[in-house]
Amino acid sequence: MMSSRTIAMLAVTALVVTASCFLGCSAPKQSVHPPEVRVNPATLPEWVQAKVAELSSQPVAYPPAYIARYWYRNQTVYFVPAEYPERSGTLFDAEGVLLCRPGIGRNGDQRCEDFFAERQEEEFVWRDDRELPKGSNAPELIFFALAALQVIHITLMN
Repeated sequence: MMSSRTIAMLAVTALVVTASCFLGCSAPKQSVHPPEVRVNPATLPEWVQAKVAELSSQPVAYPPAYIARYWYRNQTVYFVPAEYPERSGTLFDAEGVLLCRPGIGRNGDQRCEDFFAERQEEEFVWRDDRELPKGSNAPELIFFALAALQVIHITLMN
């Protein structure tokens, strides 16, 4: 039989977790978009247009997908960031040939570690303007559920 102290702790924990979930899940997602795109898509190389079509056919990413054009090592290059921030993006030359995967340490392939420091003339040529699906708060729900289980476990161990 549980003591009244344990039952009270469980009730308080459940209330805190429920309130946190409602507050966190109802908060609007902030928009994270790169600056405005001022490039006519029809003027982009064919391979960039194909990459745009490929990215547009995938589920909406957060942060949103984009393609940027730079001047780097005396040539025009295109950077496509990775879907996940902990991975490295991909850098292509003007013809669509893979140059490298910029990043530091394990995230990159060490062929262009200076890209982020040396790139110039940034221009965003495409960005995904689609909205995230409503109610996509699964990570928050999982976090709160795990936190609740941890508190309950600690409470029951005492």
